Amino acid sequence: MSFNAFMGLKTDMRRIRISPVLLPTLVPTLLLMILVFILAVPVLSSCEQIRLRREVNRIMDSRIVLPQELSVALDGEVKPMDDSLRTVPKMIIYVDSTDCTMCRVSKFKLHYDSLYVKSRESGRFALMLLVYSKDIEGIPLSRVIANFNFGIPVYVDEKNTYLEENPQIPSDYRLHSVFVDGEGRPVFIGDPGWNGKVNKLLDSYLNTTTQ
Repeated sequence: MSFNAFMGLKTDMRRIRISPVLLPTLVPTLLLMILVFILAVPVLSSCEQIRLRREVNRIMDSRIVLPQELSVALDGEVKPMDDSLRTVPKMIIYVDSTDCTMCRVSKFKLHYDSLYVKSRESGRFALMLLVYSKDIEGIPLSRVIANFNFGIPVYVDEKNTYLEENPQIPSDYRLHSVFVDGEGRPVFIGDPGWNGKVNKLLDSYLNTTTQ
């Protein structure tokens, strides 16, 4: 039995028969449909690449603005973010409302501990793990994260205005990580915590820029 999504009915597929008279006309049609599908796959892939390139260029030509109300959860405490962070180069890794926030946060220590150490030792940039604010079983996310106490600061967009103030950032999560200079201008896009090539790109940037 199969479900007909259009009619909402169940159909017994064993009772369906194709007339020998119709078979010669159906075969070319089916072959044409298959050919169209095969040809469409590269086109769709090409369109996706064009869309991605356009969105990357849009971000690179913009300026990233940090929300006014940002808190930082660290070592069991929640405090307002130090405004001095606004004018230093930083690796922003944003987790929006479409992600499983706690799933991502629970892996911050694993994926970003070495990156945080690199930021502290080099003194050349700050790591900003920025998350969408919400309550977890009635408890503010910033307080939940603070209780994790894993030694890496996590910044919370308390009013959830980051995407509103940066409309150039698309819904595509692959473009939610961006390294910016002290004026908020993007240098490169990508997550060095998950992508070794992006991590090397960060090292290259640090090695070629003056202190």
